[in-house]
Amino acid sequence: MTLINFSFEHTPQYVFFYAILAVFLLVDIQILPIYINLNLLMVFSLTAIYYWSIYNPALTPPWLLFLLGLLKDLATGLPLIGLSSIIFILTYLIVKQQRIFLSGQSFFMIWAGYMLLTIFNCFLFWLFLCLYLFEFAPYREFLIEGAVMILSFPIILSLLSGLHKLLPFAPADKAPL
Repeated sequence: MTLINFSFEHTPQYVFFYAILAVFLLVDIQILPIYINLNLLMVFSLTAIYYWSIYNPALTPPWLLFLLGLLKDLATGLPLIGLSSIIFILTYLIVKQQRIFLSGQSFFMIWAGYMLLTIFNCFLFWLFLCLYLFEFAPYREFLIEGAVMILSFPIILSLLSGLHKLLPFAPADKAPL
């Protein structure tokens, strides 16, 4: 397990980092104002978890992801309390397992990995909804959410990469952009 040296001289950078994670969570809780009535619940948070699981997993430990997912489920009023926690922790564990492979890859390979993970997570979310409702739930919303997540990945990744460069001990050779 990698430990981060949280010295007081670097506290502002870490406070800024966790504030950005909180903003991402708050933005995800809101319904994005697009032209159709659609809840997009994982656009920013899943991308952040994916990025930090590759480049600095010690900053997002599983207990923090569990709390963020639980807070997200409670704030959005999802009937499946804990599902976001499960998805966040599964994402973290899957990506952390492939961290050595992904950290040295090009942007397009990182994006391809994110595409697979997004499809898996949207399917998992839809499957649990079907099991909860005991019927075949509409899947159109999950397809659109997955497409928005995949298409917004380069923009969010550039924001996260810039944030990564502001953190102390950020390896410049590992940043994808």
